[in-house]
Amino acid sequence: MRLAPAVGAQGVTPVTVGQFVGRDSLDASKEPGTASHVRSSLRGAASWSLQRDSIDLRDKRTLRIELPAPSPATLVLRFLDTLPPAPGDYEITSLGTGESQRNRHQVLVDVVAPDGGHRGQYLPLVGELRIESGGSPTGELRGTLRVVAVRSAELPERPMVPPIVTLVVRGAFAARPDTRRPEPPVSPAMQERVLDRALMGFAITSMGAENGDGSADSTHDVARGRRFLLSRWGHALTIEHIEASPHAFLLRVRGRFVPVVCEFDLHREYPECETMPEPVVAAASVRATISGRLVLPLAAHRASNGAVVSLLPAPVPLRDAFDSLCAVQDSALEKITAPLEARLKAAKTKEEYAVVEAEAERIINKDVGTGRGPWLELIASYATRRAAAGPDGQFSISDVPAGNYILFAGVVADERVEWFLPVSVRTVGTITRDLDLAAMSHRDWGCGTPLPFPAVRRRR
Repeated sequence: MRLAPAVGAQGVTPVTVGQFVGRDSLDASKEPGTASHVRSSLRGAASWSLQRDSIDLRDKRTLRIELPAPSPATLVLRFLDTLPPAPGDYEITSLGTGESQRNRHQVLVDVVAPDGGHRGQYLPLVGELRIESGGSPTGELRGTLRVVAVRSAELPERPMVPPIVTLVVRGAFAARPDTRRPEPPVSPAMQERVLDRALMGFAITSMGAENGDGSADSTHDVARGRRFLLSRWGHALTIEHIEASPHAFLLRVRGRFVPVVCEFDLHREYPECETMPEPVVAAASVRATISGRLVLPLAAHRASNGAVVSLLPAPVPLRDAFDSLCAVQDSALEKITAPLEARLKAAKTKEEYAVVEAEAERIINKDVGTGRGPWLELIASYATRRAAAGPDGQFSISDVPAGNYILFAGVVADERVEWFLPVSVRTVGTITRDLDLAAMSHRDWGCGTPLPFPAVRRRR
């Protein structure tokens, strides 16, 4: 078996394939329940595999160092891509908001250490990595590393500026290839985080901020802006629309792994993202009937007979119209609340203040209740088909082409009585979907919040 020397506490220590040999220290003196330690000689496990990185969904050569109990820790280091790293020095780092990994001699590191009853995610401060050998696509990966990482101490009182727990690890490794590690699935939330990072990186760079992901010029026209996104994030997204100039941008991108679509422009604080239904592939002649039963709860104060069930396209192109409606409602509410705010400021006693405050709360609650009516009317206006429920709540919508839809029904009541039920037409036949109590939506939504169904802006 081949051995590689490592500098340990007492001089040169041999490193067997699959091992990490070195030392570590943990300073947790300010965190109750976690014991500080210094281990001048320890042996851990070292392996590498090809893994998808959740930060950009790119497959990367990933080095894993596992330190043993009683203070276990795991160091995960990710190279730029799947190519074997060349011998030499590498920078150990973590990425800022919107930043991408694009330097071949830049290695990302995560340090997770369940210390005692805690499970802390560390932030690497400094670190060095030297690869001695690892040119073989399937052979061992050898080198040395030093990582200094910190995290906030976990305290019962939660101070504004908590003390720091510091972990230092150094030593040599001879990582064996590990082909058994499973590939984590890409969830909609994971895909959205990557698209959000890509768009925020574009915006930060476009504005010329010091923490940008390149020069501002690299985002100031369509050709360079497209190259900026695809060179850094092309393995995770496709570009559906791009406008770019030195003073403005408009971006719409779609995830490659999950059908998440995000839009962003200079006038929004954050990207807007929606998880879209999977596209339906079917013959143009496909038609179906969607039927079911609408069951209204007692809170609706009315019978199902005559209530309207609407069939909406998915996604619904109403974001612009909904924002405009919210702006009108906000303006009207401001005219009502402005005098109340003046009265609150002018109140001279606690009793007078309480009376005005109660009146303001009553007006705002009433506005929230009556504001839902126009929302539901706006949503129903996008219906491609409608059906009135019969005496027993039965409804039927016929001759529906292939595609993705949302069955919608809503009643203004003391409580939210709403349904947003996804349905896909893929073949000829009858699809049964009941709008009953079990299927009723309980999501709290409104102006300034995500909508409870896929919604987009009108395409430009």
